[in-house]
Amino acid sequence: AQLSETFGLRVDPSVRVADLSVGIQQRVEILKLLYRDAHLLILDEPTAVLTPQEVDDLFAVLRRLVLEGRTAIFITHKLYEVMNICQRATVLRRGQVAGQVDVAKSSIAELAQLMVGHEVQPSALPDTPPQQTEERLVVRALDVTDERGLPALKQISFTLFAGEILGLAGVEGNGQHELVEALIGKRTVKAGDILLSGQAVTHMSVRERRTRGMAIIPEDRNREGLSKTMLIWENLVADTYHQPSASRQGFLRIGSIRRTAQQLIRQYDIRTPSENVEVGTLSGGNAQKIIIARELERQPAVLIAAQPTRGLDIGATRFVHEQMIALRAAGVAVLLISADLDELLALSDRIAVIFEGRILKTFGHKSFTREQVGMYMAGKTESEAAR
Repeated sequence: AQLSETFGLRVDPSVRVADLSVGIQQRVEILKLLYRDAHLLILDEPTAVLTPQEVDDLFAVLRRLVLEGRTAIFITHKLYEVMNICQRATVLRRGQVAGQVDVAKSSIAELAQLMVGHEVQPSALPDTPPQQTEERLVVRALDVTDERGLPALKQISFTLFAGEILGLAGVEGNGQHELVEALIGKRTVKAGDILLSGQAVTHMSVRERRTRGMAIIPEDRNREGLSKTMLIWENLVADTYHQPSASRQGFLRIGSIRRTAQQLIRQYDIRTPSENVEVGTLSGGNAQKIIIARELERQPAVLIAAQPTRGLDIGATRFVHEQMIALRAAGVAVLLISADLDELLALSDRIAVIFEGRILKTFGHKSFTREQVGMYMAGKTESEAAR
C-alpha cells in the first residue's frame, strides 16, 4: 500500500490477484519490480492502464531510477512514449531487428516506418459531426455488481447514436469490464435498463442480443473471442453455424463455410496460408482480424469494441481504426472502450469518462483535450483541479 501511494499506482491490496482485471494486474507487476528494488527493469507496455498524469509520474520515477544507476528496458507500441522516455530504440518487425536509432536524432515517422516497412499515416475521424437522430443503444441508471457482490456500476446512463463513435475513457478497473459484460448479456443487471434499437434487452441472453444487432470485440481475444486450438474457418463460423448458408438439416455445409472463410481472409487481409490453420499459430493482429471479420460480416447495428488494439503493432492498429471509421460512415453505432487515450482522442466523436463505476463527464463532439480527459480519469473535476 505504501509503494502504491508513493508511485501513484492505485491498487487494493486486499483483493485476490485472480479477481483483478488485466489492467490492474499489470499495475501490480510494476509495483513488484519497485518492491524488489530491481537494478534491471523490464517494462512491457507499462502505461497501458495509466492516465496521462500517471504516465508522467511513472516516467519521473523511471528517470530517477536511471539516474541512480538502474537500467530500464521499455517495451511499447506507443511511439510518442519512446520519444519521451528513451535514449536509444530498437525496432522489431516479424521477430527480427528492423533498425536501431538514437532517439534524439529520430522521429515518430521514422520509427513507424521501421515497424511496418512502409510509411504510415495516422487514422482520424472526419470533422463532420454525426447527426445524433437515431438512438441505437440507450443505457439508463444501470447498477451492476462485481464477482464479490460489490457495486461495480452505479447509475450509469448514456446514449449511443447511429453513425457515431462514443469513446469510454478510464483507468482500467473502474467498471469497464462489468459494463461490457452487462451490455452483451454475460452479467446480471441489478437495476436499470438497456435498450437496443428501441427494444428493451436488459434481461435477454447473449444470443438474443446478437440476433438483434449487437456485435462485440472482446477485451481478451484469446479467452473470450477465439478458440486457439480450432481452425480459422471454425472460428469464423462460430456465430453463423446454425444459418442456412452454413448448415442444412443439422449438418454443416463444410464446402460453403470454407469458401466464405477464404473470401473473408482475402477481404480482411488475414495473413495465413489457408483457412485450415489453427488460430493459435497466428499473430495477435491476424487473430484480431478474424474476430473483426466474423463480427462485421453480421452487419451489426451496434459494435462494442473493448480494447480492440491491445497488443497489436502499428500496422494492425491502423487496420482496426480504419474498420471502425468505415463502420461509423456506414451508420453503425460504435462504443469504443480503450485504455489508450490517444486512440480515444483520434477516433471518438464524444468521450465519456468512467471513474469508480460512475460516468463523471461526457464531452461533446471534439470538445476535449488530453489534459481534460486525463483529469477526469483521475477522478478530479475541473473545479477541483483549479484549486
